[in-house]
Amino acid sequence: MIGWDIPAGGPKNCIIKLELSQEPGQPQNTWKATGGGRMNVYILSDSPPINYRTISWDNRPARSPPVPQWSVAQPISGGKAAITGASIPCPEGRLFVELTSDEQSLLYLKWFELTQPRNGITLEMSNS
Repeated sequence: MIGWDIPAGGPKNCIIKLELSQEPGQPQNTWKATGGGRMNVYILSDSPPINYRTISWDNRPARSPPVPQWSVAQPISGGKAAITGASIPCPEGRLFVELTSDEQSLLYLKWFELTQPRNGITLEMSNS
């Protein structure tokens, strides 16, 4: 589960991006990808509001809608993931998502979030 705070009156459209850095000389163990296939990304309901301190897999909120919003194909060798699915209206407040392997394959991702070089999952917001 991953969450972002979205400013009031901010950008109108949101979509996720995933990139595992291939920049030479980066520290070891900043990311690992094994298996293959795709991951599904579900939007989670924020009603009642999600508590960062107590949320777990067992008490996670319902998927809303119950179908994946995005599908992610991440090359095991790193680089930018292919994201399938349209941008969504950015909700004011918070957006939480759940990442799961799809039913046909197992893809395991582990990463340490970095801004330079970009490494991890981000929420891209725009007005276009």
